[in-house]
Amino acid sequence: MCKADTAMHEPLVPPDKGASILVVDDTPANLQVLVGMLKEHGYRVRPVLDGPMALRSAKADVPDLILLDINMPDMNGFEVCEQLKANPNLADIPVIFISGNNETADKVKAFSMGGVDYVTKPFQMAEVEARVATHLELRRKRRELQESLDSLRRLENLRDSLVHMVVHDLRSPLAAISASLEVIKWDAEEQHRPEVAQRTDQMDLLQSAGQERQIVRKEARCAAVAQRFDHRRIQTVRMPGHLRAEVQVVGNEQRHATIEAPAPVEPLAAEIRFAGDV
Repeated sequence: MCKADTAMHEPLVPPDKGASILVVDDTPANLQVLVGMLKEHGYRVRPVLDGPMALRSAKADVPDLILLDINMPDMNGFEVCEQLKANPNLADIPVIFISGNNETADKVKAFSMGGVDYVTKPFQMAEVEARVATHLELRRKRRELQESLDSLRRLENLRDSLVHMVVHDLRSPLAAISASLEVIKWDAEEQHRPEVAQRTDQMDLLQSAGQERQIVRKEARCAAVAQRFDHRRIQTVRMPGHLRAEVQVVGNEQRHATIEAPAPVEPLAAEIRFAGDV
């Protein structure tokens, strides 16, 4: 028999009013105690006496939480939980196991089968109430997170669709603009090609003129040097008689000669000064 805790306790977590709870126990007295306590807190409670009935009830109307006794004939609580977890529509229902056995091995097996909690008999009603409220709150939070995740995924898909649509809509105008720019570039090159060629010719002429000017300057320097050494600049004043006669003869020959090539430069002739000629 269950020992009810008649003291009033505030639940650790506010009860989820209107939540649906499936209670499975083959002992009618236990069912009566649990159903009474849960209904007092505003839960919708469905009691069943065995495992097969629990599976049928869960499939017909998925509950928010299941209180499941382990030791039942025909189908025990572990077998019921195994079938619940194998069904995608029922797998995420939180299952709290109920048992008169306080052995650690049973508790470990209960959690390994997918249970979220373990309550021992005789019941401490405040404890049962707190555990039920806690797991209902956790389930509600998980649902909210899942809904937020689904919403984010929908927004992500919408964003991808919009980006794809915008890129598709912009691709054609951008292609047209690119083609237009190529045509404008080609027209500009064709329009200015004669001017570019003319400027190139002018640069070539200027370069050639510069080279010719350098040649003229060099020739002018050579002419100036040659002029400095002209035989007429050689002074024969007060030379010895035989040397003066020879210089005059050479000067006359140079004056009347036809020059077909630049006259050879005689380095010291132009500045010859004899001692005693001053």
